[in-house]
Amino acid sequence: MFEIALLGSLCFVCYLALCGVVVLRTGSAAGLRDVAIAVRGLRGLTAQ
Repeated sequence: MFEIALLGSLCFVCYLALCGVVVLRTGSAAGLRDVAIAVRGLRGLTAQ
């Protein structure tokens, strides 16, 4: 059970890092919508 919690936490931290990189590279939060679409697409691939 601990491993599942650790994996979930790691995924969340990586997602936050990705959002931070997008904001730093674009200079605004406008690209976060694209990040959300990409993550939603990845979730769809892993759910199958």
